Amino acid sequence: MDCEFSSLRWRKHFRRLVVYPETPDPKPTAKYSNEDFDRMFNQKFAKMMAKHEKEMAEATRLAEKNAQERAEHENKKLQEQVQELMRKEAIAEMSKSARAMLREKNDVQGG
Repeated sequence: MDCEFSSLRWRKHFRRLVVYPETPDPKPTAKYSNEDFDRMFNQKFAKMMAKHEKEMAEATRLAEKNAQERAEHENKKLQEQVQELMRKEAIAEMSKSARAMLREKNDVQGG
């Protein structure tokens, strides 16, 4: 009985199966022709290169600006050093004059 049930079950199962005849897959057609692909590739590449060139120009401009800022900073630093040296020279000159005046005053009083 068990065998009959088993074979009956299999028969019902196979009746439900649908068998489709095998059909060969159609040859896949290209979505784009070679010319279309080349045109699209060239457009994308040109756009990418334009963006890259723009970024490089910006980087170069910033590098030049940084070089200019460095030059301005160096110039400012040198000017500050010159002013400091001039201030020290003026103080030294005033000290020299003051000593000379005191020496004259002491010579006049002591003499």
